[in-house]
Amino acid sequence: MLILLVSCGSTTTKTDENTTALIAQSTSNIESISTQNIDLVSNTNNNFAFDLYVHMQDQNKNQFLSSYSLFSMLNILLPGAKGETRSQMLEVGDITIEEDRWERYFRALHAKTVNFLDANNSGFEFSFINSFWFQKGMQMKQEYLDSLQKIYGVDVKMVDFYHDSEHARQSINRWTKEITHDKIKELLSKDAVNESSKIVLVNAMYLKALWMRSFSKEDTMLRPFDLVDDNTVSVEMMHQINYFRYVKKDGVEMLCMRYKNSDFGLVSFLPEKGKFADFEDGLNNEVLDYFASDFAYTKLDLYYPKFEIHSDVTNIKEMLIEKGMVDAFDDSADFSGIDADGSLKISNIVQKMYFKIDEEGTEAATSTAISIAETDHDKAQTVRFNRPFIVMICHIPTRTVLFIGRVMNPLE
Repeated sequence: MLILLVSCGSTTTKTDENTTALIAQSTSNIESISTQNIDLVSNTNNNFAFDLYVHMQDQNKNQFLSSYSLFSMLNILLPGAKGETRSQMLEVGDITIEEDRWERYFRALHAKTVNFLDANNSGFEFSFINSFWFQKGMQMKQEYLDSLQKIYGVDVKMVDFYHDSEHARQSINRWTKEITHDKIKELLSKDAVNESSKIVLVNAMYLKALWMRSFSKEDTMLRPFDLVDDNTVSVEMMHQINYFRYVKKDGVEMLCMRYKNSDFGLVSFLPEKGKFADFEDGLNNEVLDYFASDFAYTKLDLYYPKFEIHSDVTNIKEMLIEKGMVDAFDDSADFSGIDADGSLKISNIVQKMYFKIDEEGTEAATSTAISIAETDHDKAQTVRFNRPFIVMICHIPTRTVLFIGRVMNPLE
């Protein structure tokens, strides 16, 4: 769950009641886009993800980030940004081609991944919804609202931050709680919005997926997990013997566990003991491609920990400023393409994550997963995720990263 808060100084604007309507999802056909151009957007998204991941590291704590959620929201704001503000956003996003082409390519990638899942989610429940909450009385530019429709069909809602920011906050929290099936109960804290708030842009992304090859609960038992400080904790470790996409080279093991009825999978990197920090510091899209290019179906005697993590990423603003997106957060911001008054700036960005891995899948999966019989133990290669590792949820055909995180201690 990601939220972007936009505020400005005290202004008086004229109400445009027509902008309170829900913007329906665009039904226009996306022209045929080459695989090369879709890969260009995927690689740009992934580079953005890995750049943020480096900034996200917080000592030895578990952390998760939906980079695709943030990347999508920045793209939603981009048509409304002008001047130096726009230039900095393009630079931070590493977007180097003209806007019309970029938008078409981005929409094509989105159609192959998120929109496809919305329509083909048997056994793989996935929701990706954007909402745009704006202050009553703002004179929104129709051209910008049209761009929202072309990209995602954003849910546009009018609220009154100025007279009743608490009611607006509760409305947004109720919306996000419903979309995320009660996993994110309070996205906005009491001080997150106030009378100067103008726009709150929220992305809700919810995933509930079954493993293609599920684990048996009877094989889950307490086993040791080595922490980076040389201490050891006992965690619930799942176990099965089966075939998975796997590669081991340069002292790092990479595993892909596919989700049932989808082109998505959980990709995990397991560096050698004592090498986690070095590998993490050098992780980028080229490293992902380097390992994935040698994937092979391998019979594994696999041990993988169960975990359930709530993660709040509160320093996204600082990450983006450090990367060079400075003007968007101060009084020199130019979002005149959104509002005729043109005095908007981003006040903060907050993301809250919920992530759960168990025997049947990711999040709280049902008991309908296919049970795979255990095969011969002696011929399988043993792989134990019994020390810190990195995980990503990826769209396998395009290698697009939606979520990225680190598991330092499954008990946290």
